[in-house]
Amino acid sequence: MLVTGLLVAALAVFVERLVEVQLGLPGVVGLLLLRTGLTTKSGVCVSIGTLLLIVLVIWG
Repeated sequence: MLVTGLLVAALAVFVERLVEVQLGLPGVVGLLLLRTGLTTKSGVCVSIGTLLLIVLVIWG
């Protein structure tokens, strides 16, 4: 159980750093909106964050 939690936390940090390096500050903002929306169950935040990340990946 502890090992699983540590692996999930390490994966989250890895993904956040990867987005930061690849997409810059707008990518971090998109990831923050996505994570905030998932935590608060706000569909608007999830949609905006996802759309921002998709646009950055396509046009980045």
